[in-house]
Amino acid sequence: MTSWAIIVAGGSGLRMKHRLRKQYLPLGNQPVLSHTLKAFINCKDISAICLVVPQDDIDFCRQHILSHLTLSTFHFPLSTYLTLTSGGKERQDSVYNGLCAIDAAADDIVLIHDGVRPFVSSELISACIAGATQFGACIPGISAFDTLKQVGGSGYIEKTLDRQKIWLAQTPQAFRYDLIRNAHEAARLDRVIGTD
Repeated sequence: MTSWAIIVAGGSGLRMKHRLRKQYLPLGNQPVLSHTLKAFINCKDISAICLVVPQDDIDFCRQHILSHLTLSTFHFPLSTYLTLTSGGKERQDSVYNGLCAIDAAADDIVLIHDGVRPFVSSELISACIAGATQFGACIPGISAFDTLKQVGGSGYIEKTLDRQKIWLAQTPQAFRYDLIRNAHEAARLDRVIGTD
């Protein structure tokens, strides 16, 4: 079984109000996205990576992101270990493009991770792979600690939610390849747009 990582860095980063997209902003002496890629490269359970970026950024990424990853970092030649492909209009489109760009078997595990989340640990990556191997899908989550209110259309609070039953979804989100690919195919046929 092979474990693939699809790193989605197709966002425009408009909320940052910076000339660079947020995935390319410096963190220490390297772009955020370089740190994210290294987190997956350093995990022994990851076999290959697909980086999904805006079409206009592919050359930029080759020159300014991948250049931070030395050849000694990789277990295989860079061209076989890391695939670079273009994203789509929505995150869902970018993930689908990444799924189409890899040569995965039905029972391979695919992890989908946001390129602007560089602090993911090898232990968390491996735990998600193990969970998806056992159950078909697995995501990390953080239990809610704030007081949560449900608000109606009028803008008034309807009720306080039980935060013990609320979890905040995080990435990487891991799936058996056939499950996530079939879900995306069905969504495209039915024209369903969803969040991660």
